[in-house]
Amino acid sequence: MTGRADGIRYALIVPSARLWRAERVLAPARHLLGIELYTVDDDGHIELVPNPVTD
Repeated sequence: MTGRADGIRYALIVPSARLWRAERVLAPARHLLGIELYTVDDDGHIELVPNPVTD
């Protein structure tokens, strides 16, 4: 992979209790790969986790 592909995005949705595991992949790497991180709570509410590289 030589760089971020424009227009291609991926999403990873994890339970809120396991967010720390998904955040082991550093924010710059998630940004480069086009991965957005979301959490879902016990009630099914989904929320975007801010990425400090892009926000």
